[in-house]
Amino acid sequence: MECLEQISALNIKEVSEKTHISVLEIEAIIRKDFSRFNHTKAVGFTKIFKRDYNIDLTPWLEEYEAQREKEEDEIFLVPEEKEKVAFRTKLTYVLTAILVALSAFLIFSSTDLQDIAMGDVQEKEVVAEAKRQLEENKKSPQKASFVEEETQELSQETLDLTQEEPVNEITQEVAIQEVEEIEKGTVEEEIVEEVQEEPKKVALFSRQKLWVSVVDNNTKTKDSTIFQGEYPLNPEGDYTIVFGHGYFDLINNGEIIESREGDIQQYRYSEGAFVKEQYVPEPKPETQTEEESNETAVEEEETE
Repeated sequence: MECLEQISALNIKEVSEKTHISVLEIEAIIRKDFSRFNHTKAVGFTKIFKRDYNIDLTPWLEEYEAQREKEEDEIFLVPEEKEKVAFRTKLTYVLTAILVALSAFLIFSSTDLQDIAMGDVQEKEVVAEAKRQLEENKKSPQKASFVEEETQELSQETLDLTQEEPVNEITQEVAIQEVEEIEKGTVEEEIVEEVQEEPKKVALFSRQKLWVSVVDNNTKTKDSTIFQGEYPLNPEGDYTIVFGHGYFDLINNGEIIESREGDIQQYRYSEGAFVKEQYVPEPKPETQTEEESNETAVEEEETE
């Protein structure tokens, strides 16, 4: 960059004495170490070098502005990326829970079917055995009564096995209902988390020291101070705000209003919104006119 080469060719100590810019800051300009400067200094140094040495630092200032905008974009993009990661994580948990529930249901169902099939086989074997016994005992009347009693017992066992089937069906219905309740509870928890909103944030912000006067219109109190960084406000409050010469931002629940005019400005915050107003200086205390002063002196003489 030609302008930086021109500065490097100068005697930095002499430049510092003439411009009142520290040696460290001049070296930072040459290195393009933008982290050492706020916007006011960057613009001011550009004007000083143009005035005292006729060196145009406009390309350097443009690169500074581009770097600053990039850093601000990164600051406001990080929360959005975090929200995307959180949503994907929740979705993964929900899908995993559904798959586990379905797997349990299928395993439970297959086990019940196997039990029913085994019962059918046992029942057929018992009936076949009973028929065989009847055929053998047709030739032996002495065993007829014994076979009849055993047949009744086998019929009762068959009836008991048949009555077990509704129990399995009821168990399956209970399992399905439990899975549906688990899925419903998971979805409801996710909906509650999404509905919960973050607390509203309202604040003033300045990267450099800036004078501000904040009047609380509800309590009729006034705070005049010099701040740097964040100056928080009550989101439910009503304020009249006057800024001194400088750049500042107005933060209203994620929305940022930038002011780069640099002169004295007045804003009103009311009902959750910032509105720019015409700056009205505070009235100065009235002084007595010459005629009033003379009348006061005459009254004091007459009193004496």
